[in-house]
Amino acid sequence: MTQTATILGSKHFAGVRLDGEITLHFLQGETFDCRNVEGISGVRTASEVTRDADGRPQVALERLLTHFHSDEADILIEQNHARQNKGTLTGHGEELLPGTATFEQYLLITVGDKVYANRDALVMTSTDVSEWAPVGSTFTSKAAVDFYAVDEIDDAAAKPVLTLAAKCAAEIRDELSLG
Repeated sequence: MTQTATILGSKHFAGVRLDGEITLHFLQGETFDCRNVEGISGVRTASEVTRDADGRPQVALERLLTHFHSDEADILIEQNHARQNKGTLTGHGEELLPGTATFEQYLLITVGDKVYANRDALVMTSTDVSEWAPVGSTFTSKAAVDFYAVDEIDDAAAKPVLTLAAKCAAEIRDELSLG
């Protein structure tokens, strides 16, 4: 079975510990550097390969689950299931691997007893995906993304409360792949 055949139509869940930098910068000046962040991630791949504008193989990704927490910083990061969390895996050559994985994520971040959400996607990319699932690859945010108090997310006049930027790799603790 080829690498591409094992990727297509798969579901992958992993219990992970993040290693890297996740920075929450509150606009009033406080900054949290999240360390010892652990959680679980789940991704489903589409069942067919398409081609991008340059003719490279590409498969659509759907983020099923994002749940990370840091007891040290009293922070919980979860996927916002009210928004579509999607991505792509695009091969560097004729195969999907090695390739680049990109995810557009909408999150709910709880700090203490306050909950925040992003309006614009947090775009996370890894250009060094050599195996599937991409756990262990380093993902970097394309840009810092603003987050708003969740009860003001639909208020066009609301001001952002914090920004998030990240660069992190995941160390697998446990994993489950479903074909």
